[in-house]
Amino acid sequence: MCVCAGVTSGTLCDAVNRGCNSVAALREQTGAGRGCGGCLPQLIDFLDPARTLEARDPTHVPAGARVSPGLGLLGATALAGVAATLAGPALPLSAGLTVVRRWPEVLWTDTRLQTLTGYALLGVFALAMLLPLIKLWGRRRLAAAPQAAVRIQSGGRLFHAAVGLAAVALGLVHSGGRLGANFNVLLAASTAALLGLGAVSTVMVAGALRSRLAVRLGTGARLVHMALLWPVLALVGIHLFAVLTF
Repeated sequence: MCVCAGVTSGTLCDAVNRGCNSVAALREQTGAGRGCGGCLPQLIDFLDPARTLEARDPTHVPAGARVSPGLGLLGATALAGVAATLAGPALPLSAGLTVVRRWPEVLWTDTRLQTLTGYALLGVFALAMLLPLIKLWGRRRLAAAPQAAVRIQSGGRLFHAAVGLAAVALGLVHSGGRLGANFNVLLAASTAALLGLGAVSTVMVAGALRSRLAVRLGTGARLVHMALLWPVLALVGIHLFAVLTF
């Protein structure tokens, strides 16, 4: 049922038999629903007497589990953008030192505009950090209004996916699709991994793929995505220090 915490249908049944009669109680007793939140609609159905047998089927996908088609589209577009940046050709760059750069080439060649896109990218990363706060808000609403909590967490995932897609677009414009050299290669590769794994997790959470393998793949991608966040932020800080100092 909950791949993030490894909670099975049998574990949830035992908790219900012991007296758990709310989603909050199931989360407290079993740990289900504490990760990505994708199983919360299943937990709600699990406690509904009219749908208990259906909900206890591990392959059951409640309607509320599908956040929106837009979530999968955002994730797939971000993943395609990361793949295009890594495997595709770099954005065009006119040869010659005296060539007058034209739009949109100036976006990835003019140092002033690169500074602006760099700070914009930093702001997007800051927006991405709002997701834990949105999840916390949803968890605080869980006991009083489970359905509202599901909508809050679903909206948070949609917001986070849009922020990720914006980061991919800004990163492509800022770098011109070029990984650079030395330290910049490490920064570009780690950022691409962060955004790419986030996109994979988004596609899986969107509900398009509900097999056990797909859910485990999405969970693994999410965990590595979260683990990469702080190293990437540290590398961004070093990059900013080097740009502003030298």
